[in-house]
Amino acid sequence: MDRMTNERGKRGREDYTQISGYIPKRLAKAFRIARAAREITQSEALEEIIQEWVKRNLPANFEWDREEERDT
Repeated sequence: MDRMTNERGKRGREDYTQISGYIPKRLAKAFRIARAAREITQSEALEEIIQEWVKRNLPANFEWDREEERDT
């Protein structure tokens, strides 16, 4: 299945959420060009970027990437 058409499948997943924000138009254009050059979706690029930002900015003892414990 084509990666560019599969992103809508994440909308219904409980382990994903949507985020949004505003950035300068020139930065948005550069972002689109860069991700097109890598042939990745916007969601893939944002996930990669945000993971790196979180790693750099959270306290070292905060385990953000472990699966959440669920009450059952």
